[in-house]
Amino acid sequence: MSDTMTRLWPALSFENADRMTDWLLAIGFTTHQIYRTDDDKPGQVGSVTHAELVWPGGGGIMFGTHDPGNELAGRPGQASIYLVTDDVPAALRRAVDAGATVVRDVVEEPYGGQAATVRDPEGNTWTFGQYQPA
Repeated sequence: MSDTMTRLWPALSFENADRMTDWLLAIGFTTHQIYRTDDDKPGQVGSVTHAELVWPGGGGIMFGTHDPGNELAGRPGQASIYLVTDDVPAALRRAVDAGATVVRDVVEEPYGGQAATVRDPEGNTWTFGQYQPA
């Protein structure tokens, strides 16, 4: 494997994976792939069983619609994710415009760079920061 290959992909579970897909795309993720159940009905689409979205600076997340019988990805609304970005204020604006609430506005971190934290529509916290751990 290449040393530049991302090897860490958090897995989340969402009550409304379609709504959260829209939110994630609005904050800057891009779609890699989305798989759905095959129970599509006329005028409807099946629920998201597995999705992979990529963060432009590297890495990504996997998620699906919450299934109470399968807790491998945990319960909805309990994740905390850190996303590296060069423009924290812009990331914060996109997140709020897409339905997030501000937990912590933009601050200068003592270890370098800016950071801000939001809570997504399902209760997960997302910190946008300039700090890039080694």
